[in-house]
Amino acid sequence: LTSCENNHVEEVLPEGTINPCDTAPAKFNTDIIPIFNAKCATSGCHDGSNDPDMTANIYANLGTSISSGTFKTKVLDERSMPEVGSPELSTSEYLKVKCWFENGHQDN
Repeated sequence: LTSCENNHVEEVLPEGTINPCDTAPAKFNTDIIPIFNAKCATSGCHDGSNDPDMTANIYANLGTSISSGTFKTKVLDERSMPEVGSPELSTSEYLKVKCWFENGHQDN
């Protein structure tokens, strides 16, 4: 399996900006699932053809990726997911996912 990567290692928040996560923590069901559906569960990606499957039981299917550190590395640190050719996470989407993850990545 070959993958292309988006390598975005830029500053997400300008210095002095308040992190929106500090005031409104992201919720999995209302904030994160819509992002994963739009950006990850797409044809040829995590649509059941590649792990983790983001089309059903999303939270359960993310378990291995989260516990192994792969999710944090690829999505948050390297920003290499979604892959090149797929729509990138906007700054707002990235911050929601980061907030959800850093606040214990709850199934809420």
